[in-house]
Amino acid sequence: MAWQWYHDTFEPGEIHLHALTGVIITRKTKYQTVEIVESEHYGKMLILDGDCQSSVKDEYIYHECLNEPAMVCHPDPRRVLVVGGGEGASLRELLRFKSVEHIDMCDIDEEANQLYEQYLPEYHQGAFHDPKVSMHFEDARKFIERQPDHSYSVIIEDLTDLFEGGPSIVLFTKEFYRHAFRVLDEGGTLCVTSSYLKPTNVAVHKRILDTIRSVFPIARSLYSYVGAYDVPWSYILASKKNDPLDMDAATVDRILADRVRDTSALKFYDGVTHERIFRMPKDIRTMLATPGDPLEDGKPFGITPKGI
Repeated sequence: MAWQWYHDTFEPGEIHLHALTGVIITRKTKYQTVEIVESEHYGKMLILDGDCQSSVKDEYIYHECLNEPAMVCHPDPRRVLVVGGGEGASLRELLRFKSVEHIDMCDIDEEANQLYEQYLPEYHQGAFHDPKVSMHFEDARKFIERQPDHSYSVIIEDLTDLFEGGPSIVLFTKEFYRHAFRVLDEGGTLCVTSSYLKPTNVAVHKRILDTIRSVFPIARSLYSYVGAYDVPWSYILASKKNDPLDMDAATVDRILADRVRDTSALKFYDGVTHERIFRMPKDIRTMLATPGDPLEDGKPFGITPKGI
């Protein structure tokens, strides 16, 4: 078989190769280049600006880590804001929870969203048109700035990678997280996608963690290995009052059984997984222990795109 090869470049000296059996669609929108391809090993893959976002075979790992812990840590999650979330899989996960009354999803790229709706139905499973969902195609920073105080139970940041000059840069700053804190209710939780996590690449995760720590009283790192990335991927869960480290496996399983319509639909996350994903290895814990400078509007980030 004659394969094409997708080169996922992590560093100048580190490239991960994926054999492709076809290209489903390539489109340059106003904001990014969207590629949906067919991988020999992972099935459909979503690639944005040359960077692998997910694959149909294991996107559930990423999306369950990003969404379920934040929903479990809130005492009664009813209103949710998804910042980004283009392909709709975060909506799919959030709608599993019986308590959810309304979800606002704010993504700047409507043209990309139309591609996801057409070509990635396995991801969104019709969630874009659920009556509980309101879609907003605009600048998420401006959107959150005009929301009233205590508007949401949970905020999910499902964004592209953070780097200097990148499109999501203003959604990772101290000023943004102050707005997130303001619009969350008394038990509010926030979960943020961060970066790939290796001892040689902790800087991005640490800068985001330090920024969130400067606003929220509780901020915890978590991670999971995602095959399509071929690296551990990290997230940060922040809360106004509920610490995910205080929740044991039995407590998490009891909450899921009470709140989720069909827990068998969860392929990755449960109580045992909850306990594991929040346990960072010693070397990473050591690197993250010392507080650092938060990211702020108008100040250089000093973070370059992956592969440069």
